[in-house]
Amino acid sequence: MALILSIESSAANFSVAIHQDGVCLGTEKNFIQRAAAAELAPAIQQLCSTLAIKMNQLSAVAVSEGPGSYTGLRIGSSTAKGICMALDIPLIAVNTLRAMVWPLRNDQRYRYYCPVLDARRDEVYCMVFKNHFEELAATAAVVVNQNSFGDLLDEGQVLFFGSGAEKCVRITGHPNACADVAAVPEAEFVGELAWNYFNAARFVPVAGFEPLYLKEFLVGTKPKA
Repeated sequence: MALILSIESSAANFSVAIHQDGVCLGTEKNFIQRAAAAELAPAIQQLCSTLAIKMNQLSAVAVSEGPGSYTGLRIGSSTAKGICMALDIPLIAVNTLRAMVWPLRNDQRYRYYCPVLDARRDEVYCMVFKNHFEELAATAAVVVNQNSFGDLLDEGQVLFFGSGAEKCVRITGHPNACADVAAVPEAEFVGELAWNYFNAARFVPVAGFEPLYLKEFLVGTKPKA
């Protein structure tokens, strides 16, 4: 029996979940923006208490590795690394955007699926998938303009989902651009992917792990879309 604690703190809100052999036993979610610094550890304790699970029963900790909020990712990774070090258990890193598209892996309503997180101004973090979880474009920081995603949009409907979805639809102005602004990163789906990684022993070094900040994009010159 493997128990995996998952932490998602890449966005304004955060969530934690515990899975047993890939099945979600429960989650704790916080909808207060920027509360992770003060509330993440208590939320983990509350979830363990609710499920009658002791921390030393955990087999691994999974963390949403980014991209996303610099502060949120730092808090989540520090918390995950601290637990792993204290319990001497492995750390699993799950791409935030990949976890966002996971619940839509069998959806076939759209030609392409693009999880997008708002960065700043006209910028987003994004990936592109076809249905059945086929990755077409890796994690990237993009400045959205009228020509962005043009080749994909000309082929058929593209679902942009996440905090950057409205921006992508509005700026591209393409009739095939669809938006789901309600979609947010969830620890539940981080945990589902983490179970696959756990079985494949796909772990990351605890001491040396750093989130996917895409920091050079935030502090450098605007890249071309």
